[in-house]
Amino acid sequence: IAREFGKDVLDDSDDAQVDRKKLGAIVFNDAESMSKLERIVWPHVRIKIEERIADIARERRRRSSTTSSSPPAVVPNDDVVVVEAALLLETDWHDLLDGLWVIRSSRRVATRRLVDDRGLTEEEAEARIRAQEGRRGAGAPVAEEVERGAVTAVIANDGSLEELRSSLGEALRDPASF
Repeated sequence: IAREFGKDVLDDSDDAQVDRKKLGAIVFNDAESMSKLERIVWPHVRIKIEERIADIARERRRRSSTTSSSPPAVVPNDDVVVVEAALLLETDWHDLLDGLWVIRSSRRVATRRLVDDRGLTEEEAEARIRAQEGRRGAGAPVAEEVERGAVTAVIANDGSLEELRSSLGEALRDPASF
């Protein structure tokens, strides 16, 4: 990343971590820079996701070999692996997933959260949102993704954290979400 975007995107720590705010200022204002970042990062992310899923599967097989029970009608929490990625649809990694959920919020709420939770200015937040508009699942209409089967659940997220938890629980209990 530093080779592609310069050492200015690194923080001042001893291990020189990527400063996400500095890098974001570049990639969320230039589509070509975003594409370059994605080409650098996504292959590594996929490998990490595959490794983590395999680790979880091994642990579950180990645990299930020591206990026996029939599978429940509803998917229990320990039978779910959540892969959180803002642009998972863009990657076409559907082969890793039994279901793909899109969490949506209004532009107003998304802007407020970026300002409040990530310390961005309103202009920086708007630039990030604009950069994602039209991307699969991020700003583009999701209905066609649901229709083609790429998205298995759409969750509204304009309310409180408790409302989101409730909606996620409902989707988790709904077999159509997988």
